[in-house]
Amino acid sequence: MDNEYEPRQRKKPKVKESIIDHTYRDYSQVEVSSDDEASTAPGDDKKQSRLQPNFPAKLHAIVSNPNYQHIICWQPHGRSWKIVDKHLLSTVICPKHFAHAKFESFNRSVNGWGFKRLLKRGPDHKTYYHECFLRGRPKLTTLMVRLVNPGKRIPDKDREPDFYDISSKAPLPDSFVPPIPAAKIVNTQVLSRSKKRGSPLAFERSTSSSVGDHLDHQTIPPEAFRLYQQFGQALPSTTVDHWQGDGAMAPFLD
Repeated sequence: MDNEYEPRQRKKPKVKESIIDHTYRDYSQVEVSSDDEASTAPGDDKKQSRLQPNFPAKLHAIVSNPNYQHIICWQPHGRSWKIVDKHLLSTVICPKHFAHAKFESFNRSVNGWGFKRLLKRGPDHKTYYHECFLRGRPKLTTLMVRLVNPGKRIPDKDREPDFYDISSKAPLPDSFVPPIPAAKIVNTQVLSRSKKRGSPLAFERSTSSSVGDHLDHQTIPPEAFRLYQQFGQALPSTTVDHWQGDGAMAPFLD
């Protein structure tokens, strides 16, 4: 009789299982139209939320950031990315960009947005990919949608895509600003007339060496490179490879 009044134990919901579908469609040549982007009428809260960068958009900017290459970066072909340092990802990137410091939360977001992990032995082992997450094509992230209850996904190593073969036929652009011919390098006075001597965004002029025919993230400090990216102009061709702070850029900013 006593057992009649005992509460019934709830059955645990059965976890949905599915084999990972590695069918790969190449979006590298797909142009994102204005209808696909977050251009909506004001007052629509649901659509207005699309104006905010989603997780894939933030992640794309992080993976493409040259300052984070020792933590998270693209594979050479640009179709998958890898975590280089899990600890720094949790302690440096997550608190700054995702308002938490837990790798588990980051990983749930990765899975929730449909990223798939490659587990076959080879150069792409343990990297992540999504058809609409490609180096140099950040607008494609607007086509990504968050999965609803994806469940447990079972690996299928035999059907994983070969991105080196795919990229040999359809290579992706580099994530950094492409080199600029020396003939097109212009002075940056117009960029920073309001800057004063002592600016921390500084470099030193010298005739001992030259930028030469190209300019990339390895030859200029991150702050100056961001200015270069923002304004679309390069630094003077007499720039040296010795970079310093505190006023070294002053001769160019008067």
